[in-house]
Amino acid sequence: MFRSFFVILIALACITAVALAADPVCPKTAAPSWVIDYPVPAGVKEPADKISNGSWLLLVDEQRHAGKETFYGHYARKFISSTGVQDYSRINLGFDPSYQTIALHTLKIHRGGETLNRLAAQPVQLLQREEQMEQHLYDGRQTVVLVLDDIRVGDVIEYAFSLKGANPIFAGRYSDSFAAQFSTPLYQLRERLLWPRTRKLQMRNHQTEIAHSQTETKEFIDHRWSADDLPALVYESGTPSWFSNESWIQFSEYQSWGAVVDWAIPQYTASARLPASLSPLMERLRAKPEGEAQILTALEYAQDEVRYLAMAIGAHSHQPYPVETVLTRGFGDCKDKARLLCAILNELGYTAHPALVETRLRQSIADWLPTPTAFNHVVVHLEWKGKTYWLDPTSSFQRGPLDTRFFPAYGKALVIKAGMTELTDIARSGFDTGSKVVRENYDITGFRQPVSFVVESVFRGREADSMRSFVADSNPEQIRKLYSNYYARLFPSIEMADAPGFSDDASANQLTSSEKYTIKALWEPIAGNETQLFAEFYASTIADYVAAPDMPLRTKPLGVSYPRQIEQTITVKFPDDSTFTARSTRVDDPAFQFEFAISQAGRVLTLHYVYKSLSDHVPAGDIAVYLAHLKEARDTLSYTVHIPKELKVAAPSMPPESQEKPLLDDFNWLFLAVALMTVVSSIVGAILLYRWRPEWPPKPAHANLNGIGGWLILIAFNVSVQPFVQLFTLGPLWNMCRLSTWNVLTTSEGARYHALWAPGLLYSVVFGIAAFVFEVLLVVLFFKKRRIFPRLMIVLIVAIVTGAILDLVFMSSIASKYPDMADSTLTTDLVKAVFRAAIWIPYFSISKRVQTTFTR
Repeated sequence: MFRSFFVILIALACITAVALAADPVCPKTAAPSWVIDYPVPAGVKEPADKISNGSWLLLVDEQRHAGKETFYGHYARKFISSTGVQDYSRINLGFDPSYQTIALHTLKIHRGGETLNRLAAQPVQLLQREEQMEQHLYDGRQTVVLVLDDIRVGDVIEYAFSLKGANPIFAGRYSDSFAAQFSTPLYQLRERLLWPRTRKLQMRNHQTEIAHSQTETKEFIDHRWSADDLPALVYESGTPSWFSNESWIQFSEYQSWGAVVDWAIPQYTASARLPASLSPLMERLRAKPEGEAQILTALEYAQDEVRYLAMAIGAHSHQPYPVETVLTRGFGDCKDKARLLCAILNELGYTAHPALVETRLRQSIADWLPTPTAFNHVVVHLEWKGKTYWLDPTSSFQRGPLDTRFFPAYGKALVIKAGMTELTDIARSGFDTGSKVVRENYDITGFRQPVSFVVESVFRGREADSMRSFVADSNPEQIRKLYSNYYARLFPSIEMADAPGFSDDASANQLTSSEKYTIKALWEPIAGNETQLFAEFYASTIADYVAAPDMPLRTKPLGVSYPRQIEQTITVKFPDDSTFTARSTRVDDPAFQFEFAISQAGRVLTLHYVYKSLSDHVPAGDIAVYLAHLKEARDTLSYTVHIPKELKVAAPSMPPESQEKPLLDDFNWLFLAVALMTVVSSIVGAILLYRWRPEWPPKPAHANLNGIGGWLILIAFNVSVQPFVQLFTLGPLWNMCRLSTWNVLTTSEGARYHALWAPGLLYSVVFGIAAFVFEVLLVVLFFKKRRIFPRLMIVLIVAIVTGAILDLVFMSSIASKYPDMADSTLTTDLVKAVFRAAIWIPYFSISKRVQTTFTR
């Protein structure tokens, strides 16, 4: 007896060891007996010019047994390159353990005529992968992972598995589909459905004419589809969400949308009595006036006080949790929130029902066979005072009147209401009230001073909802960094002067933000141009909406952000009387409307932009025109202002009355008189010098050095260009022709008064005009080879050095009182002038070519 007991113990231990060795989650078994064995195609040549991602699908064999609730998948893939090995040498098989079991049947490697059976030795890993966790969605699905060893380019991997079980929420009613095209070419497609003869099935082809055949037995109808050499499905980025060019076949046991409603009603029917925990809320609601006040309070409770989190595990992929469970947890998904809101509204005497929608494919589901799986979101359909309202309890921070609350253009919905037999058209809401208005104000009090930059943004409707959510989800430091970095892309020297401020008018659904910055260095050098600086004013808010698409050459429609109404105004207040040309542009496209205008009032330049989208897509045939219109709009976004680099006048902004004075009433006649006297006397002096023919002792002649050559070529270029350079540098001085500007600098009441301004500015205009006339004279004397040219050229060089010294002394004295006007370039200019004098004065004094050439 003891011996028998010992044998039994050994046997039990062996059985236990075998059980432990087997994989309890994913057993390795033979394929189900009802499966047809389709062999992997052999000896076929891959279409190398049509393959991407380094692999080719040889076989997709999918078989479904509706009566046994079993799916069988059998696949073969050939590795064409190392990229394919990298991307596809790991097999992931997902399933829901709450109602499904999974089994492996085949794992083979076909290599050079040899078949390697890897199934028995292949390790199996089971992972709990919540791939939508960032979207607050947990579905409980698990993934069987097979990491394959020793996979090489040229190998064909073949594997097969089956899934048994169906989601109990559908109570055995069937709907499914299969793809008839894939992202890579497919050599053979074999699809099969074993369907019980006693049950009625609908089938529908979507963008495919794949061959179908069927045979019948006593119990089943055997449906089969087959196709060979299927090309890869071509995707294009940027298509609207509702667009699909996928080929697929759908089948459903639901004979009408009414049948789907009948299935859904038990899932969404709220209990007659609300939980006691809702009593305080209901008392607060009943204390409000009937109608909109109660509806909006209930909506905002569901949106903002019940947080969004989806525990879509098993049957709860489509079935909401009980209202009491949702309240106890304090969270729920769209199904839970919709059911809760309907229960509250119905308790108050309103008529509210859940409604199923598809947020991506939208109205496209009207072409589908009826099925509960056509939808991915639940909203609320409210009927009140003869009007219909669509409410989304998952859209947090919505405010404003009921009529203007934003609701997307989902197109179609299935209202879960007894007697509903068809999809219902959705009337979109809040499309015309949403807008974003940005006002950017630059205050330039001096060309060498930091610039005050103030931004005010007004968000209305949908834009306010989004902004309100952003502010609630971000801390002040995050907002500060985000805002500062946004404008730092345009102005690297920008600093935020104060924390951003926000004010919210919830009743009007309008939120306003304000930002204050200081731009330390607005003006930037121009590459290759040493005489000017520039500042660029860029409509960055508008730019995002008129940017060129990533894929401009396309055969599919292009999605457009809709609805969008964006207005941006840039105002720039200048410290001088710069003038700008007014102009305007309007672009009308079927998909958008764009307006741009430049205007000026006094010293304030205004750039005004308006963008409004008119459609959610651009048809493929209209892309070329759309792109041209986008470019036309983009070409207006950047406005550049140039100033002379040596600009020394930094007058502050004038009061409005002086800005708007007519020129004759504000003319500086003293300045003009000095300038005209200088012009006349300079011309007279130039004439006298031209007529002067001194009889200096002749210098030795060198015939081989006569004429303009050698270093004189540089002098010829310099002499010819210098009058134009001098004329350009005189430009900023003409700002002094306005008496209001002159008074700011030269009278004791002026904001920038200094005793040196008046003599300094008069000296500058006298010197500049005299130098210009003198330089014109030198051009004439140079090309006439006059004897006096070398000595007059030396006089000019000495005068330039002297002028540079006086400029430095003049501006240094003023900068001691106004540090922001310090000009470090003046020292550089003096060094350059001295360096040129050290080279050219000796040259004109001793050069043999100069002595030989200038003899007349």
